[in-house]
Amino acid sequence: MKIGKSIIVLIFISFISSKIEAQRTAIDSLENLLQKHAKKDTIRVNLLNKLAYKVHLQDFDKTFKYAKEANDLAEELSFAKGKAESFRFIGIYYYLKGNYFNALEYYQKALILEEKLDNKRGIARCCNNIGMIYMYQDEYLKSLEYLQKALKLSKKSGDQIGVSLSSNNIGNTYRAMENYPDALEYYQKALKIKKKLGSKRGVAGTYHNIGKNYKFQGNYPKSLEYLQKSLKICIEIGDRSIEARNYTELGSVYLIQEKVKPAYNYSKKSYLLAKKIGELNFQKESSEILAKSCELMGRYKEAYRYSVIFKMVNDSIYNEKNTKEIAKLESRYKYEKEKELAVIKQQKKDEIYTAEKRRQKIINIFFVTGFTLIIFIAVLVYYNFLQKRKANHILAGQKSEIEEKNKELFQQNEEIQTQTIKLRTTNKKLEAANATKDKFFSIIAHDLKSPFNTIIGFADILINDFDDLENKTKKEYIRYIRQGAENTYKLLENLLLWARTQEGNINFSPEQLNFYLLINETRKTLNQFAINKSISIINNIPENIHVDADKNMLSTIMRNLISNAIKFTPKEGTVEIGVETRHGVSLHEIYVKDSGVGISKEMQSKIFDIGENTSTKGTENEKGTGLGLILCKEFIEKHGGKIWVESDIGKGSKFIFTLPAI
Repeated sequence: MKIGKSIIVLIFISFISSKIEAQRTAIDSLENLLQKHAKKDTIRVNLLNKLAYKVHLQDFDKTFKYAKEANDLAEELSFAKGKAESFRFIGIYYYLKGNYFNALEYYQKALILEEKLDNKRGIARCCNNIGMIYMYQDEYLKSLEYLQKALKLSKKSGDQIGVSLSSNNIGNTYRAMENYPDALEYYQKALKIKKKLGSKRGVAGTYHNIGKNYKFQGNYPKSLEYLQKSLKICIEIGDRSIEARNYTELGSVYLIQEKVKPAYNYSKKSYLLAKKIGELNFQKESSEILAKSCELMGRYKEAYRYSVIFKMVNDSIYNEKNTKEIAKLESRYKYEKEKELAVIKQQKKDEIYTAEKRRQKIINIFFVTGFTLIIFIAVLVYYNFLQKRKANHILAGQKSEIEEKNKELFQQNEEIQTQTIKLRTTNKKLEAANATKDKFFSIIAHDLKSPFNTIIGFADILINDFDDLENKTKKEYIRYIRQGAENTYKLLENLLLWARTQEGNINFSPEQLNFYLLINETRKTLNQFAINKSISIINNIPENIHVDADKNMLSTIMRNLISNAIKFTPKEGTVEIGVETRHGVSLHEIYVKDSGVGISKEMQSKIFDIGENTSTKGTENEKGTGLGLILCKEFIEKHGGKIWVESDIGKGSKFIFTLPAI
């Protein structure tokens, strides 16, 4: 009997392996075709889009790579159909990564092209994708609007795959709305079509959705039945994403029933698989179930370990969600503002047109009335009577229109109030998330506030005691205000640059630059700062030295380093800029040397670390944040260089960094 069972298991494993191998073979085959077809034409675009689709559930990064290449080539060839498909696959990549804002942007681009092509199946697919994004953003009515449109188009074009997909997604939306009976109805419709089409992956996904739906209804036996069905198919076809999803849901259902051991086993499988394929949400859910299961089994050490994992993954997801939510709010605010301005502009045009039309009409009436008065008084009286009645009718119509407009404005006001409530709720969530920001932002908040206190304080003194102050004192207070404003500007400039580097939104465009001229330009911007402290800035860069660098980034680096040198150098000191080029090495070692107070060994190890608070006052109590050196380090590393410091207390400092030589 045991030997027989072993043979069955081996046969089953061999069957699964063959299925996975078949899928891998299909991808390999397409990749071989792509490698052989190097010609830049529509065939290559279609091959790239097919590959993007084939790998989208196995390798997200490859999906983006193939779709982006297809999009660039389609743009070059003016191939609208290929471009629309690649837009949609880029949207799918962002959707799978959880970046719904970018996903929606690319789905909308795809939809516009598909509508121009009048491709009903393509329009339906895009509407499906957009509907799911709105569902994940809790905008259920918008979600159902797009999904029902997709379902209608798919039925009209005879696209059974599209019908099943739309039905399944409508079921997902109803489930999110906690309308479980309607959700189950649409899931069953989708299941029927997918079975008819022989789509094992589709059947597995729908089984999973039905099982999850039964869980929310409290029907746990039915839930387990459908989840096991889904799991069996997933293992058979090698779909790791839905497989991990099933393990998580099975663990959840067993935990609800307090069946701790199976809950632990299934959630452990889910966690390991989710970690392998990089699914953060499944890692979060499975680690939470594991922590609770271990606690119930008395395995407290393991429970604590999984609780820590849950918190770490949850924090990572929350940070990502916060970023998306901020982008979403900014986008929505901009859209609403532009819409409001367009409405106001159109209303003004309409008012001007109506007034002009009315004026012209009145002129005509007076002319006709005056002319008629000369000829026939009786006709005039009768005509005036008719005109008054007509005017009254127009006024009555205008009054009715105004009342309708008021109703529309009232409805719009109610909608705005609803949106305001949603925004307030979202803001509360963001405020809670912002409360957990690390020490870095507390330093920025403090240093950003301090200069404003200086500006406001001295401005208040000037306002209240201007006539009583001596001219010398007034100039001194104005100098303090200017210094505070300059410090604030520099802080904001560095902060904005740092934020752009973190988001990857700053352009990097290296070019051949005359380094000597660039230093002279930078020296001019800081000359007044140096003159105020009687400090000499010496440019020892040879006139023929050229570097390969981004001009804006290099200017920011030198401005920060020279500004720091001036700040920490006492009056009558010197700041020297020079370069050392070693023979046989294709790098310039550029340095900024000062005769200032120097830096301790302990501080030298911290000044380039974003996690450390290294802000110190200059020799004239100038304030800083330490952010400038962080920016310098990031920009220099972007050029492939590195930065370090050589310094002793009381002997000045020498900041050195490398750049590619030309």
